[in-house]
Parts: sequence; C-alpha cells; structure tokens
Amino acid sequence: MQKTTLAVAISSALLLGVWTSPALAIVGTLSANDLAVGANSSAIGTNDVAINGSAVGMNNTVINGSINNFGPVLETGSSSGVASGGTASGGSGTGYNGSNTAYGSGATASNDGSDASTYGNSQGTAIGSAAQSVGVSTAIGGNAQAGPASGGTLALNNNETVIGYRSSVSGGNDSMAIGGAWASGQGTIAQGYGAQAAGNGSIAIGNGALSRNSSGILLDPTTAVGSNASATGTDANAFGANSTASGDYAEALGTNATASDGNSVALGANSTADTAPASTASVTIRGKTYQVAGNTASGTVSVGGSGSNGGTLLDRTITNVAAGQISATSTNAVNGSELFATNQALNSLQSTQSSPGVLHYTNGGGGVSATPTNTASAGSPGSSPVVITNVGNGAVVANGTDAVNGGQLYGAEQTAQAQANQAQTNAEGYAGQVAHQAQTTAEGYAGQVAASDSNQALQAANQHSNGLFTMTCHQAGNGSGDIVCGRNAQVSGQNSSAQGTDAQASGAGANAYGANTKAVGEGATAIGNSAVAAGISTTALGDHAEAVAPNSTALGENSVALGAGSAALGYGSMARRANSVSVGNAAAGLHRQVTNVAAGTQPHDAVNLQQFQDGLQGLQAASNAEADKVGSVDASLGEAAAQAAAGVGNNTISGATADYNGQASFAFSYQHRFSYHWTGDVTVASNGGAANTVAAAGAGYSW
Repeated sequence: MQKTTLAVAISSALLLGVWTSPALAIVGTLSANDLAVGANSSAIGTNDVAINGSAVGMNNTVINGSINNFGPVLETGSSSGVASGGTASGGSGTGYNGSNTAYGSGATASNDGSDASTYGNSQGTAIGSAAQSVGVSTAIGGNAQAGPASGGTLALNNNETVIGYRSSVSGGNDSMAIGGAWASGQGTIAQGYGAQAAGNGSIAIGNGALSRNSSGILLDPTTAVGSNASATGTDANAFGANSTASGDYAEALGTNATASDGNSVALGANSTADTAPASTASVTIRGKTYQVAGNTASGTVSVGGSGSNGGTLLDRTITNVAAGQISATSTNAVNGSELFATNQALNSLQSTQSSPGVLHYTNGGGGVSATPTNTASAGSPGSSPVVITNVGNGAVVANGTDAVNGGQLYGAEQTAQAQANQAQTNAEGYAGQVAHQAQTTAEGYAGQVAASDSNQALQAANQHSNGLFTMTCHQAGNGSGDIVCGRNAQVSGQNSSAQGTDAQASGAGANAYGANTKAVGEGATAIGNSAVAAGISTTALGDHAEAVAPNSTALGENSVALGAGSAALGYGSMARRANSVSVGNAAAGLHRQVTNVAAGTQPHDAVNLQQFQDGLQGLQAASNAEADKVGSVDASLGEAAAQAAAGVGNNTISGATADYNGQASFAFSYQHRFSYHWTGDVTVASNGGAANTVAAAGAGYSW
C-alpha cells in the first residue's frame, strides 16, 4: 500500500482576500501530515501543527509560540507551547505564557510575567518572574534561582528547593532557601529575608541570620537561629535575636548573647564570653601549697556580661545547684550550703577555746596528790610563752571547755580546707532552668511565601518528580498542625515539624531542623546536623548533639546529656548523672570556667571565687587566733604545773623545774597533813627574777 503524505498551509491572505506572508508546510521525506495556519507560520516535520507560530520536529503542537524538537538529529517526543511567545525545546518540554523557556525532558516554565526558565535533562520546575531552575530542582518566586554555582555559572545540582523573591541555592545538593534567603553547600537550610547559610549542613533561620564558617571549610557546619543571629566560628551555634558566636566551637544562647572565645558558652540575654580562661594549678593557705583538680581550663561559660555587651555590668546567680562531690579529684561546683557548713565548722572551732584570763587546770587522773581533786590556780603568765607537750585530746562539744592539742587543730583545718577547696574548682554544671532562649527560633516563612513584588502569596506543596525528589512544605494532616520540608523528611504527632533532608520528628510538639536530625518524644527539639533529641521534653542544639534522657538538654556540637534532667553545655560536654549540669568532660580533659557569677545567697546557690577567698581569709584569721590561744595555754599550764607539785604523806616536800626557749623556772612546795581531812601547803615558784617570783599558801579539806 502506498503511504499518503499530506501537508496543508493556510495563510491569512486566504482568509482575508489580501496577499500577506504565506504559511509554509513542506511535503517530502521529512514532512508529512503537517498543518500551518497564520502569517509566517511554519510546520516542518511529521504530524506537526503550528497556529501563528513555528513547529519543527515530530508530533509537536504550538499556538502563538515556537517549538524545536529537531536538533542535530531527528528526535521523537511531544512538546507544546501555549499562549503568547512560549518556547519549549526537548522531549516532553512545556512552556506556559510569555517569553518563558523550558529545556529538557519534563522541564516546565510558567509565569504571567517573563523569562521563567529551566535547564537540564529532567524534572526541573521554575515558577515566577525571571525564576531559574537547573537540574532536578524547584525554583518558586520572582528572581528565584535553584542551581547556579559561584561566579554566575550554572551547575546541575539536584533536590534543591528555592521559594521566595530573590531566593537562591548554589553549590550543593539537598539544600533549601525560603523567603529571600541564600543557601550554599550540601544540605543547607536558609529561611528568612536576607538569611545566609554557607557550609555543608549549616542552618540559618530568621531575618538577616548568618550561618557561615569564617575558615571557609564547608565540612564544618554552623547554626544561627533568630533575627540577625550570626554563627561564623568553626562548628559554632547562635540562638536568639542578634546573638553572635564567632569563636570556634562557641555557643551563644539568648538575645544579644556573644561568644567570641573558642570553646566558650554565653548563656542568657546580653551575656558575653569573650575572655580566654585562666587556668589555676594550685592554691596557697598559710604558706602551704595545695594542688587542685581541673587545673587546665579549655573554655569559659558566662551567665552575664562585662558591660561591653548591653552597656552595663550584668551578673546572675546560679540557683538550684545540687551539692557537688567533695574529693581531691572532683571538679563539681559546690553550693552555698556546703560553704555554710565549712563556716559552721570554723565557728565551732573558735568556740572550743575559752576566753583568756585566769586558767584553771584540773588534774583528772594520775597524780599530783592523793586527794580526789587537786586544783592549782595561776595568775597572768610570764612574758615568754612555754610549750606543753603530751596533751591528750580534749572533748570537742558545743559546751566543752577542754584544751585541744595541735593534732586536733590540724585535723579540723584539713577538713575545713578540703571542703573549702571545692569552691575553687571549675563548676561542672549550671543546675536549674537553662535559659530557653532557643525558643526565639524564627520558624516562620513556612506555608505561604511572597511570589513577586505584587505581594501575591504562593504555597508550595507536593512537587513530585518521578520519585527522584519530593519537595514538601505543607501541613501533613487535617488539622494536625504538622509541617514537613525537605527530601525524605517525616513527621508524626500533633503540631510537629521536620525541616531538612531525612529529618524526623515523632511525638506531639516535636521539632527537627537540619539534615539527618531526629526529634523523638513529646516536646522534643533537635536543631543541627545529625542532632538527636530522644525523650520527653529533650533539647539538642548543635551538630551531633545528643539529649537522650527525659527533660535533658545538650547545647553545642558533640555535647551529650545522658542523665534525666541533666544539661551538657558547650562543645564536647558530657552530663552523665541525673539532674546534673556539665560544662566539660573530665574523661576527655575538657574543663571550663564559669564567669560573671554573682555571690550566692541561698543554700543551693553557686558561690563565686570572691566568696571562697573570703572564706579562706576567715579560716586563716581563725587559725591565727587559735594559735595565739594555744600559746597562752602553753605558758599558763607550764607555770601551773610548776606550782602544783605536791607529795603524799603527813609532810611532803617537792620541787619541779621547767625550761622554754632558754627561760628556766622552778617551783618548791611544802605540804603538811594535820588530820585525815585537813591539809596545808606553801608553794614558791620563780622563773629567775625577784619580780617574777610567786608565793602561795593554801589549805585543803577532803572526805
């Protein structure tokens, strides 16, 4: 059977009766069954239809536009251009409305304005004036760009999402820019007008937020959440309006908080952590040096400001601090009640010694005389002190009046010093309520975004590309309040949110922001690349941060909170015990100072160095006073012993000598027993001079 070839050309001249530019339909080996209608219309190929336009190739239909599906060699496919001036090139390309261009299989360009375009071989989408999409990417909004790399060149990146006027993504896959934001790098998220996120896994949320590593290493992600928040140090994180984390591994939490020193943490509005830590290897008391634990400080945790940020001096108390462990190797913080106990011990030590004056010495066993009680009294001691040796341990009780020896005083001093030394160690925790400044997170710009200068709202949801990419920013259920944004992101539970590639939020009110982030449990929040918050009311802020016990908080890259109600603050910090706060990791040799601590006033408040030094000064003053009293006891008892010499029988003569620092003294005593009950005695004592000679006479009665 012979093949029938048909070509029809209809010029406007045939319709109007006036000769104008002809329509063209070519019959030949390359043209069959073509139809061209209208002035200057042309249909060249097979099964083409051109109405006031141009169709080249096979199986094409164009109205008021042009299609080129021909190229260097003949290709098959079905391209279409609809309305005025649209251009589609390549298999299955579609161009809608004026001056729009779609290149590639499955590419789509659509806009009421002009110059929306997509480039690549599959699944690109560009919607909005001058929007551009390259590769498997989606660009929505005026001047939105998905795919251009640095220098204005085009890179075929995949799975990028751009929503909003002048939003752009460049330099990596799986990135997202929403609301006039700019994102660069693998898996980055930028949300908010003027927000910038640069570096693989970086996150910037809030108007003017800046998340960019100053070292330029894209493998070190940063996180900035809040209006004009800035995180520019390596693995730094800033949470709160105008917060700044410029030091490497620094954390700034709170409005206007600033952490500029490496490994530092600024907690609370207007707090500053901008001073390198000073390490303390030892302390000296009364000329003796004691070594301390945690003697190398790696960073600083600040809960206040020095005046450089906010204009005025800002100190805060740290409350609800549990009693820290007291040992030679402990680096726990001590609270006010522990220091109070030390002060009580000092006060008790002071009260055990009676006031100076007349000394009463009681011989309670072994014998100066055979009488049940033998009492000797001495007046004021001589000018030179004497030492009493072999003094037994006196009873140390609330109303005790016994003399104490040097061993007892030394033991009391060591006990007091061991407790007081703990106040000098770097605090391992901030107990109590960690400032919830991260709640200033600007999660906005979800839902509707500005599509152009005309303030038209545009909502992006369920943009599918044959299973290669799913861009969803939508409510996950009817009335559930769930929000999902990012490739393979998943949510379950009321009012939960997941943003970022492979982000997961499971549980009522759970929130996960960042690539591979997991928030599991009611009220759980995880922000940062691969952060994990597993448990009820857990919070993990920072890359690879983990809070895995109920009500626990981990703040900073690689921080871990393992105990229930615990808090790990700062890069690499580890909180293992329940209801503990850690600012370092003793096992890894990571210690930090806690600065700008106000003086504690309640039993469970943290104490600062000034309070500790005041306690040491009180201890030293008390020790000096006790040393003076013991010296007085030594001198008085030496003379009393010399005067108290006596014997056994009706007539007794006895003598005694004593020597102290070259000063000699002696005593002579004569005693006569008149009867079983009555005795009389005369005693003379001298230390070598007539002015220092004492004579005493006495009588005694016994029964």
